[in-house]
Amino acid sequence: MLVGGAIGLGAALVALPSIPQFLDRPDVPPPVYTPDWPTLAGALGVALVVVALGLSLVVAGLVRKARPELLREEEA
Repeated sequence: MLVGGAIGLGAALVALPSIPQFLDRPDVPPPVYTPDWPTLAGALGVALVVVALGLSLVVAGLVRKARPELLREEEA
């Protein structure tokens, strides 16, 4: 998620100045091309927490269903 977000943000910051609609900047109000960093960090933090919780639930479910005694079972 971090790498994809960084690549997308970098691509947007590089591409926006070369798009014709963004070349002629109006005087009032000036366009803001950079994100609101606290909001972006908060959204990323929430997304990471949600993914971590989901992953921990899946792993906990798999551990509960695991039957280690079957590892040494031989076919008859």
